[in-house]
Amino acid sequence: MDSGPVLTSLADPRGAEARMLLQALSEEIGVREDDDVAPVSITGPQGIFVLASLGDRAVGCGGVRQLSGDLGEIRGLYVLPESRGMGVGRAILLHLQSRALQLCYRTLRLESGAGAAAAARLCESFGFERVAPDRDDRQVIRFEKRLGGMRISAISDYTISNYVA
Repeated sequence: MDSGPVLTSLADPRGAEARMLLQALSEEIGVREDDDVAPVSITGPQGIFVLASLGDRAVGCGGVRQLSGDLGEIRGLYVLPESRGMGVGRAILLHLQSRALQLCYRTLRLESGAGAAAAARLCESFGFERVAPDRDDRQVIRFEKRLGGMRISAISDYTISNYVA
């Protein structure tokens, strides 16, 4: 796998590359695509979707949508297994967090599987804190981050040099 720079860009979650990644995510976490990882569930009416690429290949994705008021939720954050450890997840999360600020979200929330230690470390490295989930589900870890006081950086597309956590 090419370990060149990671490029993230806004994309349509219904596009072919996005659908391929969301299908891989649904298979990995064991849900039907028309449930939690359907494109409309990822972004909702007030959200955005990002693809991450290494070279000319899409290797990761994620979206942010409005839950209520100034509360946003990151959904569908996924990196293909062979591209993990190359900074792809970090690049996606950076792009989503910056876009969330542009959308005037003051708090971001995301959930991860309890067995996803690398995902939990990534969230915590971005300042997300573990909070109790709304439901009694021992398979889920919920994270939240207050964005108040953060500055919005100029965003078009991101190119992030390799970063290995």
